Amino acid sequence: PNGTFVGAEFSATGWTVTNNQAKNNFDTGYLVIDGANNNYMGVSNTASGNAHYDIELTADTYRFGFLTPAAFENEVFARPNMTVKDCGNDNEVHGGILVDTNLDPCF
Repeated sequence: PNGTFVGAEFSATGWTVTNNQAKNNFDTGYLVIDGANNNYMGVSNTASGNAHYDIELTADTYRFGFLTPAAFENEVFARPNMTVKDCGNDNEVHGGILVDTNLDPCF
């Protein structure tokens, strides 16, 4: 809240993400970023009304003004109505509405 940047020394690795709701966010519901890897996102998560995507797995990006590495080797189970943009490396996405990254490029 005070504008201080915070971070973790290590990327999220081996997490199980279940039973969450992401609604009406300004950008993305679930942002899988900063080298997050070997995580499992279950179908019990819900998302709706998010401005861009319900789930985004990022490539290497400078979107926050500094390098955050690509998400990789994550497994996502999305509900049929959830939009998923996979720009990372070797992620597995099951279900959902996959964003065509040829039409909506990764950045």
